[in-house]
Amino acid sequence: MSEQFSFSTALVMMRCGLALRRAEWRPNKWVHIVSPENSLSYLEMVINDGRRAPYTPSRCDLFTDDWMYAAALSQSQSPNTADTTSTGEAP
Repeated sequence: MSEQFSFSTALVMMRCGLALRRAEWRPNKWVHIVSPENSLSYLEMVINDGRRAPYTPSRCDLFTDDWMYAAALSQSQSPNTADTTSTGEAP
């Protein structure tokens, strides 16, 4: 089993540019922070078939300790290698 975190720890990691997921989610789903220029940052859920949507954590998401690194991100879908608007930092 891989290392798991609380949501507060996961949020700190997402602020550093990492993508995370819940252990109960399918492996092709993850969340990261999007920081558009001249706008407020928000959480975005990505499914590796290309679908993306703003994400609001549920009460369960906030109080569980099963957040983990999103391991199998493809190069084209990783928030760290996408365009700079998805993380607010250069890739």
